[in-house]
Amino acid sequence: MEQMALRLLKLEYQASITTASGSTLKTPLSFEQKQENKIISSIRMTVEYAITGIKRLGCMTQSLRNRRPFIDETFILPSTGIWNFHLRMA
Repeated sequence: MEQMALRLLKLEYQASITTASGSTLKTPLSFEQKQENKIISSIRMTVEYAITGIKRLGCMTQSLRNRRPFIDETFILPSTGIWNFHLRMA
């Protein structure tokens, strides 16, 4: 049952990976590529700030030594909830 729920979660939250375009001295970036890189970097910064906020809770920065299944969800859910609460109150 837990394995099936985990598979459904993975199917529901599949993400695509997008990287920024790079330039060299011989091939500078076009205006469209520069605009696309700005959009990608703004999304990346939002994600990085969220991860940093979640890591403020000490349990997310230390390694988990417990061998129980799904113990990482036990810590990540309250951590994200506390971070979201902090953002709403700020």
